[in-house]
Amino acid sequence: MRKKLVVLLMVSVLGFTGCGPSLAKEVKELVKQEKPQKNETAQEDEKPQENETLQGEAEAQETTVREDEDVSDDGQEAAVLKKGGSYTWQEITVTFPENWADKCLIMENETGFSVYQKASYEKENGMGFICGFSRLEEAVYYGCGETMLGYTDDGVFYYINRPTDVPCDISQESIMNEYTEMSAQSDEVEESARFNVPGIHYDVEEYIIPSSSICLLQQEMLYSMSDNDLWIAKNEIYARHGRKFGNDYLQRYFNQCSWYQGTIAAKKFDDAVLNEIEKKNVELLSEAKKEYARKHPYPKKYQVGETVREDLDGTGTYNEIRYQVNELPDWNYECLLTIDGETYAVGEVAGIWTPCEDRFYVTDISEYDETLEIAILDYGPSDDLVTYFFKYDGDLYYLGLVEGFPFAEENGGINGFDGYGNITGQLRVDLIETAETEGQWRYNGTIDYQETGWHKYIPKRSHILYENLPVYSKMDETSVMKTIPAQNEVFFMGTDLTEWILVKGKDGSSGYMRIVDGKITALNKKADGVFSDLYYYD
Repeated sequence: MRKKLVVLLMVSVLGFTGCGPSLAKEVKELVKQEKPQKNETAQEDEKPQENETLQGEAEAQETTVREDEDVSDDGQEAAVLKKGGSYTWQEITVTFPENWADKCLIMENETGFSVYQKASYEKENGMGFICGFSRLEEAVYYGCGETMLGYTDDGVFYYINRPTDVPCDISQESIMNEYTEMSAQSDEVEESARFNVPGIHYDVEEYIIPSSSICLLQQEMLYSMSDNDLWIAKNEIYARHGRKFGNDYLQRYFNQCSWYQGTIAAKKFDDAVLNEIEKKNVELLSEAKKEYARKHPYPKKYQVGETVREDLDGTGTYNEIRYQVNELPDWNYECLLTIDGETYAVGEVAGIWTPCEDRFYVTDISEYDETLEIAILDYGPSDDLVTYFFKYDGDLYYLGLVEGFPFAEENGGINGFDGYGNITGQLRVDLIETAETEGQWRYNGTIDYQETGWHKYIPKRSHILYENLPVYSKMDETSVMKTIPAQNEVFFMGTDLTEWILVKGKDGSSGYMRIVDGKITALNKKADGVFSDLYYYD
């Protein structure tokens, strides 16, 4: 029965999101299968004393969320949301905005409920899917619209499902605009979701694989994961048990997680504390990481001054490569790259400032072509790390640069190459203090910077928050406000590089803070009076 429910849920997602070939037809067939129920709380005989609060909410709901039964063309009954407010399906409770009244329908099924825009649904049964909430007894990682919101230690998982396209009526602009507005507000609905079960975990976003301590992983679940995610997913199993890490990146990464309390030194940690599921998952993740390395042998590090052999141009013939750095008077350098006996002065082409004198790399940025690249490292004028890339096909070409050193050995274990032409480097930002964030570059004949609009902070240190901090749910000062309470550990998690920073407390609270001229707008105070240890570097 469990597998049947999982399949039903995912068919629902696929149909509503347009992943299938015929949206209207698939949705119609799905609606015929659904069995809507009246909105009820969990039965008392299932949870005799724990549901008094839930029942009270359901009774209150009769006055705040009145529903009429609409009969669709398929004879299916759907609930019309008459007022905004809380809505409860068994142990799942969400809150809808007031302006959704008379604009949406709610369809219940065996695993949860789905929410539709009423105007689109009336045009075509099943159209107008906005979101759905579901309870399953096994984790699913299909990557087609579902996001885990919470889970219990006994293996119950709660999801929100969203469309991956716009499945609304597009014949009327007013309906499209209404759908767009409701879809945007669904973020607030998601954030309001609460699950009335003991021991619920809401910290799923802080894990690569939230279920790895209670569910056996399968190889097919790991195929699409990067080596970075495999590495962190393995170590988060240890981190759950309080292990500390000798690797600085891992230690800083887990310090930011609200659930992590590092108490056991790495050398004193005993794997015997892992349960049998965790032990098997560690083994599977370790093997997956090794398999990834076997399939992706690049980047390869070589020593400056040695002669190496690589097939740079994909012709099946090895090229002899030698990179040499000669120090000149007045702190100048001569950087020479010799390939098959011909020498190129690459320092003049790339403008290398302070070259790394002991190592260089051969990379395979994109698996879509058969060529390799040569990567030269430069420390810059003041540790402004830069990597320059060159291509050879009988002649040498300069491809471009990436800020930072995007190599696992240089990055505490994080590999900046995904193998598909994307490179993750480092950007320096001085919005609230001098820090490093991730930046994205793309190789498509040349290497060019890609502005994504959002940049993750590279894990570093925490700050003391001296007072309660008002923050926004979105990068918008008209969005819902909440408060991060004063505490000893808060972290900067990401930024748009111009005025917004995502702040997260060790207690798990988080939100967006706007900075203008060094002031936090919500407090009208200078940031260095609100946070400790803010430094600007030359």
